[in-house]
Amino acid sequence: SLTRNFTVRDPPNIVLGNPVNATRTKNRNQTFFFTPTDNSGNVTNCTLVLNNALNNTNATISYGIQNNISVTDLLDNPYNWTVNCTDINGIIGTNETQKIIYIDNLGPGMTLNTPFEGQTFNQNDINFNFTPTDQFGINITLSCNITLDGIVNVSGINITSGNANITLISNLADGNHKWNVSCIDDLNNSNASITVSFIINQPDLTLNSTDIIFNNTSPFEGDNVSINATIFNKGGISASNIVVRFYDGNPASGGSQIDYKSLSLL
Repeated sequence: SLTRNFTVRDPPNIVLGNPVNATRTKNRNQTFFFTPTDNSGNVTNCTLVLNNALNNTNATISYGIQNNISVTDLLDNPYNWTVNCTDINGIIGTNETQKIIYIDNLGPGMTLNTPFEGQTFNQNDINFNFTPTDQFGINITLSCNITLDGIVNVSGINITSGNANITLISNLADGNHKWNVSCIDDLNNSNASITVSFIINQPDLTLNSTDIIFNNTSPFEGDNVSINATIFNKGGISASNIVVRFYDGNPASGGSQIDYKSLSLL
C-alpha cells in the first residue's frame, strides 16, 4: 500500500484578554489584548472587530503569547468586541464569544414625574417624584440632588438607575416654585434635568361693593345701621385669622375705622 501524508488545517484559536467584559470607562483610547494560537504554529495577522465591523489590524503577531490592538477617540457608546486572526494558510478564525465595553462620558437622564409643569397643590407638603436613568440603561446606583427655587434642598439621594424616587419636602411656602434634579453616576458623569414650575395655592379673599349690604339705606341721624359684608375666598386653601375692618370713608384717604370683625377660618 501507499503511505500518504496530510495536514489538518484548523482556524486559529483566540483567547480574549482585557478589557474585562462589561467594562465601563471614560477613557476613549483603549487597548484590546488577545492571545492567538494555531496548529500551523504561525499566525500572520489579527484584526479587532468592533460592533461587528472590522477595525484596526496587527500584522506583527507573536504566536502563543498576548498581543494587542489599540484604538483611539472612541465615541460614547457600548462596543461589542472580539478578534479574528489569519494563519499562514489564509484560514481565518474568530472568537465568537464577544465581550462588551462601554465608553461613557455621559451623565444620567432624569424624568420629572411630579410636580409637572404648571401643576397646582392645595397643601404645603409636596412629594417630588422623579426617575433617573443611566444613559446606557445599566443597573448602577446614581446620587441625586433636588434643587428647589435655585437652592439644593435635598442632596445625596441614592437611587438605582431606572427606578422612581419619591422625596417629601414639607412646609413649602404658598406661591410659585421651580424645581429640578441633578444626578451623578459612579464615573463622575453628571447631568441636570429641565426646570419645572408648580404652584402652591394661596387664600384669595375678595369683597365687591355688591357684597356689602346695609339694613337701612336711608338712615336718619341717631338711627342704628347694620352693615353686612360677605367675604369670599376664591383661593385653593383656607384663610385663617382674618380681620374685616369697617371704615367711614376710604381708609387710604383718611377714613376712620368704625368697627371690625374677626374670623378664625374662611
